[in-house]
Amino acid sequence: MINVKTLSKIYPDALKSQTLTPIQLISLHLLLHKPTGDGDSKDPTFGPFISTMPQDFSEHPLMWSVNQTLNTGDTFLGSILTEATPPSVQEQVTNLTSRFWQDWKAISQYVHSKPEVMSTTSREIVANLLPEGGLALDYVWAWLNVNTRCIYYQIDRSASSPSNVTLCPILDFANHIPFNTELVPILPSGNPTHFRTPTISLSGSRPIPKGKIGGDYAFTSSGYLELEEDQEIHLCYGAHPNRKLFVEYGFVNLFPQGSIVDGMDTANRNGEVEVDDLVSALFEERGSVGEWMREVLEEEGYWGYCPSHVFPDCFANHLWCISDWTLHSSPWPAYPSFRLTTALKLLHLFGPELQEVPTHPEKLLSPWKDVINGITYTISPENEEKWRDTLRRLCELITQRAHQGIEEIVKHHTSGRPEWFSFAKQNIRCLWQEELEVSQAVLKTLRSGEVFG
Repeated sequence: MINVKTLSKIYPDALKSQTLTPIQLISLHLLLHKPTGDGDSKDPTFGPFISTMPQDFSEHPLMWSVNQTLNTGDTFLGSILTEATPPSVQEQVTNLTSRFWQDWKAISQYVHSKPEVMSTTSREIVANLLPEGGLALDYVWAWLNVNTRCIYYQIDRSASSPSNVTLCPILDFANHIPFNTELVPILPSGNPTHFRTPTISLSGSRPIPKGKIGGDYAFTSSGYLELEEDQEIHLCYGAHPNRKLFVEYGFVNLFPQGSIVDGMDTANRNGEVEVDDLVSALFEERGSVGEWMREVLEEEGYWGYCPSHVFPDCFANHLWCISDWTLHSSPWPAYPSFRLTTALKLLHLFGPELQEVPTHPEKLLSPWKDVINGITYTISPENEEKWRDTLRRLCELITQRAHQGIEEIVKHHTSGRPEWFSFAKQNIRCLWQEELEVSQAVLKTLRSGEVFG
């Protein structure tokens, strides 16, 4: 396994001084021992394992972004694909890219302050290239291997520590499947897990007894699937929407066209659309009153992603928050997230006659706060009608935008272009199809008169 524990003897200063995060440290080690061409890694410690890792991430959106920044690789094709993705995906690719460059900066500064680290490399590297960014593309390779292939493995007493990640041989060969996996990994603590992600699962995040840290993984069969000779064995990365899978891993879970909107979502059980950009615009249209309502939502933890003071560990460990403004296809009937309906109810708490921020808003906000505190389900029949009508218009706008997105990505030909372009194009089309069908499914629910909890 490659983790902070197994690397501690090679980079003791980085760990003691906490100069590098675990993700940065593991990525640095891969960078220093990246295989050259079609050869094997010459790392005397982890060479055979590193040699099995993927060598090409051309299909990953982070690679497109970095290529454009450095003006390397096929910037034209990457630009086409980036511009063709849904707005929520573009925003999260931007966030991922920012995280990458922050890590690259930390690595560059560390190597600059500790030039002797370069002497540990098994590659032919000119030491002064690293701080100036000459190896940034190689670092993308290392960083993506870490961020797409690490699993949760507790080596710290705190179950939510960022140190609890590892690259694991053998298990690393297991590919992803959305559900019905053939095996269940059992953590050394005895708890089952299905996470294959560099972020940390906070479930059961309590200190564990002395002597229980680390240990071996065990594997059991799923109990409901029979294994046959030469059959491929899969892992489930977790209940993630396609948006996360695409941004973090570079692929999506394909599904039969029409299966989500018809409620037959058996191949993709997590159909989801994020509508942060559209809802934010609605509040901006209200001017100073909208800005005040934004502050109210932020204070109560209902503005877009939940704020860091609500779940600080999520932000410390780069966790994806699952409670943003979203539409969901399952469990059926399709529905908007509670955080979305809460924001829309506040948006329509006051009519257009309110042009200025109230001096004493407590009494005016009390009907809305009764809803978020669980005292009542609705503010008023009028409020229900207005926010549901806004939700309907949002779904219609998403549907229209998705149709346009599909038309845009389909028109780009794949003839004569690399295989990864065709793969990425298929993934982006799937993202738009998901937005289309989830929004249509929520429209169906609205028309049926379903009451959202």
